[in-house]
Amino acid sequence: EAADSGKVVVGVYDAAKAVIGYDLSKIADDERGCAESLSRVLRKVYPDFPIFVRTTELNGYLKTSPHFRVVLHPTVGCVAIMPTEGAKIGHCGVWGKEWVMSNTSEVGRWEANYRLKEWEAEANRRYLPLFHYLPL
Repeated sequence: EAADSGKVVVGVYDAAKAVIGYDLSKIADDERGCAESLSRVLRKVYPDFPIFVRTTELNGYLKTSPHFRVVLHPTVGCVAIMPTEGAKIGHCGVWGKEWVMSNTSEVGRWEANYRLKEWEAEANRRYLPLFHYLPL
């Protein structure tokens, strides 16, 4: 199973990297397109993956999905999510080798837009918990 798990992780990373520069959000507006964009990336690896437009719903799904496991230390290909809490707007993306890839609100495109340490600092700045999900 570990070998299969590694293939999926690479699959998520490869799927995320392959769509850098593309506008993936078709339902949500650019400022709120991260969950939808990430859902569309994950659908490339898991064809039945639902499309979510809210980080809270996406996080809830990932917590209970048999295709993902919560991990404390993310690796390349992990899903990273800081779900919205009240007025504190969340964000989500895919952990890369040096960057987290996610929807960029300013331009509405999927980009490698946070260095790994910046991602953790952003969650702290927003006072939001940060979850990491390993694809299985």
